[in-house]
Amino acid sequence: MPIISAFPTGESTVDYTGPKPGLPSLEEGKVAYVTDEKRLYTGNADGTNTQIPNADDVKTDVSDAVSSHNSATDAHASQFAKYLPLAGGKMTGAITGGDNEGYFYKTQGENHNGDRYVKGFAVYQSNPLIAAIHYKKDGKVYSNAHVLLGVDGVEAIVSRNGSETAMLLQPDGVHINNVVTPTTDTMPTPKSYVDAATSAVTPNACKVTLTASGWDSTAKTQSATVSGVLEDESKQLIMPMPAGTSMSAYNEAGIQMTAQGDNSVTFTADTVPTADVEVWVVVQSVNDVTPPTLDQASWDYISKQSLAGNAKNLWAVGDCKKIKLSGTAGKLSLNTELYVYILDFDHDSSTVGGTKDGITFGTFKTALTGGKDICLDDLTFVMNPFPDTNSGGWKNSEMRYNVLGSTNVQNGDATATTATSPVAYSLMSCLPADLRAVMRPMCIYTDNTGGGSDTASFVTTTIDFLPLLAEFEIHGARTYANSAEQNHQAQYKYFKDGNIDPFAADVNDQYVTTKYKYSDQSLEGNWLCRSPSSASGRHFCCVNDTGHETTKKASFSNDVAPMFKV
Repeated sequence: MPIISAFPTGESTVDYTGPKPGLPSLEEGKVAYVTDEKRLYTGNADGTNTQIPNADDVKTDVSDAVSSHNSATDAHASQFAKYLPLAGGKMTGAITGGDNEGYFYKTQGENHNGDRYVKGFAVYQSNPLIAAIHYKKDGKVYSNAHVLLGVDGVEAIVSRNGSETAMLLQPDGVHINNVVTPTTDTMPTPKSYVDAATSAVTPNACKVTLTASGWDSTAKTQSATVSGVLEDESKQLIMPMPAGTSMSAYNEAGIQMTAQGDNSVTFTADTVPTADVEVWVVVQSVNDVTPPTLDQASWDYISKQSLAGNAKNLWAVGDCKKIKLSGTAGKLSLNTELYVYILDFDHDSSTVGGTKDGITFGTFKTALTGGKDICLDDLTFVMNPFPDTNSGGWKNSEMRYNVLGSTNVQNGDATATTATSPVAYSLMSCLPADLRAVMRPMCIYTDNTGGGSDTASFVTTTIDFLPLLAEFEIHGARTYANSAEQNHQAQYKYFKDGNIDPFAADVNDQYVTTKYKYSDQSLEGNWLCRSPSSASGRHFCCVNDTGHETTKKASFSNDVAPMFKV
């Protein structure tokens, strides 16, 4: 069977207008909306398709699960085993509970002779029974009426003054008949209780339309009705995803889900779209789903959550993911596993004047937790070869094109194939293919003229995929860079949070900006920034071996720790 693979660039959802029997196999993770039956399907690794149930399917699924309660073929038996059957079925095992005397319901009092009366409903694990008992004050049983529930039947026993009378009511076991699915909250088992208990069985998805005219022009918000959404966000995982035909408009407008209420979700846009935008909203109980950690998640999954605006709800700044570096960068041969980590969410624009979105990752750490921050080092890692010059700034530097492969056009903006067809012998070429497949362009501001002049007009944009950080993005202050760079930059949260370096020999130098050399992790490195020095035509900004601001000559070999965006 053919596989739908010709999805529009950057899109993971398409509308399928053909008949359901003709739906081809979908690529894993891709989604198709079958219009003739109004159902959403997603592709699996084995080439099969799985339907994502909507609200009506949940009701059907629950009904089916109840009718086959605890059967070997019931896909949801474990979900329903802890609830009384709604229709039919068999209840087995001991019933326990009640107070310290085994009573679920009890009334008691003292009569004028001091006798203690107890009437109620009790269940005992050792010898299951329902009992109504009257105790005398001295603790001896005066009268006792109880019903034994056993596998052989129901036995009623009445005693008075030590004399017992027993009667077998039903010889072939205990049965509960005429149990019906609750339809109102006034029934013994309220409908709302059953609905809440079964809603976590499977996710449901619905498609909402954010109309061009429905946005609040001031707040740039729009709410949509989604049945089943709860106001308490801790109880549900809500995953909005633009429909295939709306992917571009969704991302360009910077739309994100920012709030939820009972049966509603609210979206906020950076720029109000001029056309209707269709969004799939998938709702699932958090008791049913444990999202993968960043390290467990695939790059494709991370990319999807980033594009949908969910990443910051799943992971945190500083979370790490292991990658395999393989190949040669300059003359540095790499065949090692290191960790990249989250610098910030929604920090940089995708295009000039575009919306802020995505996850920015920093490089590198030595372990998933508690690892050292390190930078790669090699004699070929120079900003520009001799003679020393920062003329042309970041845009025209050899570091940008030859060493990092942040662009595939020397002295120009990166094209869409920069990551997937990397410059040979660049660091980009050493990154794993599944990561490079989801890397996104970054629109960054830097002094792209250089020459040692603090001139505001020298600060312009470039499109990059694997750039160095700027001085202000690291330290949150300008020391040597062009003073106009900071007008277009923000410090990354990873550095802003002020974490310390626990490996520093001197407690006075425990700066989060300190990195250690890849080649010798006992030595602190000097890692480069992309910002040219505004006071010298020969230097670029750098972070020294104590984590402080400094500058280094352009032709001197130093260390690198670039960033990228997914």
